[in-house]
Amino acid sequence: QQTGVARAVDMAVRLGLRSYGEPGTARAYDPKNNESLADYIKRQNLGSFTLGPFELNALELSNVAATLASGGTWCPPSPIDKVFDRRGREVPLPQAKCEQVVPEGLANTLSVALGKDSTGGTAAGSAGSVGWNLPMSGKTGTTESHRSSGFLGYTNQYAAANYIFDDSPKPGGLCSFPLRKCGDYGNLYGGKEPARTWFLAMKPIANDFGPIALPPTDPRYVDGTGGKEVPVVTGMSFDAARKRLQDAGFVVSDQPSPVNSYLRAGAIVGTNPKGKTFPGAIITINTSNGIAPAPVYRPPVQDTGPVDAPPPDAPPPPPPPPDVQIIEIPGLPPITIPMMAPPPPPP
Repeated sequence: QQTGVARAVDMAVRLGLRSYGEPGTARAYDPKNNESLADYIKRQNLGSFTLGPFELNALELSNVAATLASGGTWCPPSPIDKVFDRRGREVPLPQAKCEQVVPEGLANTLSVALGKDSTGGTAAGSAGSVGWNLPMSGKTGTTESHRSSGFLGYTNQYAAANYIFDDSPKPGGLCSFPLRKCGDYGNLYGGKEPARTWFLAMKPIANDFGPIALPPTDPRYVDGTGGKEVPVVTGMSFDAARKRLQDAGFVVSDQPSPVNSYLRAGAIVGTNPKGKTFPGAIITINTSNGIAPAPVYRPPVQDTGPVDAPPPDAPPPPPPPPDVQIIEIPGLPPITIPMMAPPPPPP
C-alpha cells in the first residue's frame, strides 16, 4: 500500500518483464486499447498485479531472476553468444545493451532473502528428494484451485523458471504424485513437481559454469540507513507497545503476528521490522503463541582431548528445548507442537 501499484509495475519491467512495456500489450484485456500492459495496470491501479493475474512467459520470469543473480544488471535474453563471419571475425549483434537497473547491494540482498526455499521453505522436500545441497534462490507460486503452479530458481551462474498447467479447453484442478487432473480442486503446489523439475534439471549442470555461492548482503538493505530506530517493546502489553511505536512516528498493524517462542502465550516477542526503518513505516508486533521453537540441529563435536573447564562463576547452560513435533502442510510454514508427556498410570 505504501509502495503503490505504479512503482511495483515499473520495477517489474526494469527487472525483466520488458514485454509489459510494449505498446498494444493491453489489447488482451481491452481490444480497443493501444496502451502497454504496464500503463493499463497503472492507470487502473490494479493492486492485484502483485498476485500475478496477468500472463507471464517463463523466459521473462527467468530474466528477472538473471537480473538479480547478476547483481542488478539486466541483459536481453538471447540464445546467441557470438556470431562470426566466414573469415572468423566477430559480427556485432544488434541487441539492447545491458543496464544496471537496481543497485548491486540491493539485488544481492534480495537473492539472499530468497535463499532458504530449498532448505526450510516449501521447496525443501523437492530439493532433498533429488539430493540438492547447493545454495540457490527460489520462489514457488500456485494459483487458486491449484489449476497451475510454477517455480523460479537461480544461482549466481544460471536462472530458470518452469510452469505446470492444464492447457485443455476446460482446465481443472491438478494433483500431485502422480501429476494428474483431479476435478475442481487439486493439491499441486509450486514446491512439488515444479520445484522438483527444476532441481532435477539443474543438478547435473550445477557446477559446470563455476562455483555456486550466495552473494554477500549489503547492510544498507538489511538494517536500513538514515532511518528511524524502532523502539524495543519486548515485554510490554500490546496497548502499551502500540502507543510507544505510534509515539515514535510509526504506523502499527491492527493485528499482531503470532510466532513460536519460549515466552508465555500473548507475550510480546518483538517487532517486524526491528532495528531501523523509514519514518512512518508499518510495524507489526510479534506475540508469542506459546509454542517453543523447533530445536536447532548441531552436529556432534569430535573429541579433541581435554579442554579447560568453564570458570566457576559461569552461568548454567540453558535448559534443552522440550520435545516437539513439526507438522508440514504444503503452502504453509512448519507448525511446531510440543509433545505432551503421557498421562500417569491409574492408581
